[in-house]
Amino acid sequence: MNDITYATVDYIKQYTPVSKNLSPEVLEPFIKMGETFHIRPVLGENLDDSLIEMIEDDTLTGASYTLVTEYIIPTSIWYTYYEALPFIWTRSNAKGLTKGFSDTTAALDKKEYEMVKQELWDKAIQYKNRLIDYLVDNSANFPLYGSGEDCPQKHKSNSTGIYLG
Repeated sequence: MNDITYATVDYIKQYTPVSKNLSPEVLEPFIKMGETFHIRPVLGENLDDSLIEMIEDDTLTGASYTLVTEYIIPTSIWYTYYEALPFIWTRSNAKGLTKGFSDTTAALDKKEYEMVKQELWDKAIQYKNRLIDYLVDNSANFPLYGSGEDCPQKHKSNSTGIYLG
């Protein structure tokens, strides 16, 4: 499995409300998960593999550089945060599943937690829609977009932003 990702823990901490003190080990597995489940289906296997190879070879330039830095990374960091949230909120340890808080903090109740999770999902969807728009509008620059056996997700998602729970 390739360990190259678009986003990094530093990007997530810089551009989302994730605490700067959160251990990188909590977020790292969710970067790959977020990109596998949410970015790769949009890009398609061929374009994703090509971009990852360019990152690995340090040859990312032009439209590909713009695609990665302005569209893929922002989308990735919000999906990563969304996927990681349950495991930031709780921990699995020898005592079982726990949620941690100190004397000066209070845990969210389930309704508040679900509202935050919905907000993260909505942000991720907004960034994904921007990514799709950019790819469709600039498809001449990305001949691998839409090529191959896997058909990329070219339809934008819709999210109401309204929590119904």
